[in-house]
Amino acid sequence: MTTSIEGHVYESSKTYRSSSSISFNSIHNDALTDSWLADLESKISSNAIYDEFDSIPFYRFNSSNDDGRQTENIRRNRYTDVIPYDDTRVRLTPTKDNPNGYINASHIKFGIENTISSYIATEFPLPSTISDFWRMVFDYHIHVIIMLVGCNEIQLCTNYFPRTKYETCRTDEFEIKFISEQNQPDFSIRQLCMKDLNEHRTRTIIHLQYTTWNSKQLPLNTFSFINFINMADTFRRHYGEINPCLVHCTAGIGRTGIFILIHIMIQCITFNKKISVANVLKVMREYRMSFVDRTYSYIFVYHCLIDYLKSSRLI
Repeated sequence: MTTSIEGHVYESSKTYRSSSSISFNSIHNDALTDSWLADLESKISSNAIYDEFDSIPFYRFNSSNDDGRQTENIRRNRYTDVIPYDDTRVRLTPTKDNPNGYINASHIKFGIENTISSYIATEFPLPSTISDFWRMVFDYHIHVIIMLVGCNEIQLCTNYFPRTKYETCRTDEFEIKFISEQNQPDFSIRQLCMKDLNEHRTRTIIHLQYTTWNSKQLPLNTFSFINFINMADTFRRHYGEINPCLVHCTAGIGRTGIFILIHIMIQCITFNKKISVANVLKVMREYRMSFVDRTYSYIFVYHCLIDYLKSSRLI
């Protein structure tokens, strides 16, 4: 299932009805850019954004997620109400411990112009799924991992990566070593080395963590988060845009959805393609349920895009 910015028409009851194309409007001048900016600001000031968010279905109608509900896979889900769709779930190389190759993760693909942006959205790995997590990184040639879990939350989750040069994360198949770390006020950039213990191949992994964001509070600075997204995009392009970027928070829907939605919208702006935030989120939720699951999160996306457009307008 690959979406080349194809939209889908939904009813307010959050059920899938039919599909149709979303038309793009090229932005060739400042007047059209200002028009887009005015549209975003108007929806916030008029409170129309609330109705817009409520009109977007949280789930794909008639979708199946039976794989994640099988007895042998239930324990691999952090939450019982966030299960990937069968047709967009990430499929791992089967192993003795995981014969179905199951992990709670979903593919998201968007085509903009002649490029395809590929993401894998997943949950924070459980103690029992750390080996599956690194198998996913290996199988899908991932070089960039985006972690949207604050420093005060990581204590609630199992640490799946080494945080100092004295630590090593090891599974039956892989060894992950700490190489370096750069700390910014709101995020950290880590370089890790992943080694395949069977074939003795190594891979550089860039691990980006936004450290000042937790499940109860949004980032205080939109420009800081935009800078973080741009930094992630720089690494993504460096290692090849065809490789998916792995994004996770705790459940892989809220903060993960915010990151992916803003990143896609910034690409639309970059390619001078005007499309509504709502239509992009509709498509995203066809890949993974409940992306951007809070109204205040959706409003934050708008504020980030408004500030991004204002800053780009000044260039």
